Amino acid sequence: IGFAVQGWRLPRSQFGFDAGWRVAAKLISLSYLWNVVRVQGGAYGTGISLKQNEMLFTYSYRDPSPARSLAINSGISDFIRQFCESDEPLDKYIISTLSDEDPLRAPREQGVVADAFWLIGLTKDKIIAERKQMLALTRQTLLDSCAVWDAFAEHGAVCVCASENLLADCENLELAEA
Repeated sequence: IGFAVQGWRLPRSQFGFDAGWRVAAKLISLSYLWNVVRVQGGAYGTGISLKQNEMLFTYSYRDPSPARSLAINSGISDFIRQFCESDEPLDKYIISTLSDEDPLRAPREQGVVADAFWLIGLTKDKIIAERKQMLALTRQTLLDSCAVWDAFAEHGAVCVCASENLLADCENLELAEA
């Protein structure tokens, strides 16, 4: 059993940024990675996240085949294109993402979050603008994000923690011993 993470800092100067891509990440996590890595591949869990600081990462844990799970990242764009050709509505993914972005919080938690936002320079106006981008998500926005997912699959740094036999399956990775 192993654990695999691929991470990458989105170069804003190259791709810009659209908060709707976080909805795309939710779609990828729930409809692609869950089915291919978790259900078909047998990993205990998997997902993708695109944070407000443009950090993008995929992960799998308690994974019997980390190498396979990492290889699946190269199919994200194909999945997005297939989804855009379907008639499946985007609403549930938008609602789910907004729910994650702004959960109910106790007063203490509201203060902690407000402090964190202040420390990173996240203003109310920026939060509102990002919510508007998420609500305005279209299939074209999803298709435009394919360049990001392709670059991520190609350039993302990888970390795998696993037994020697599972690490041997991870070709083209530099091995570092702790």
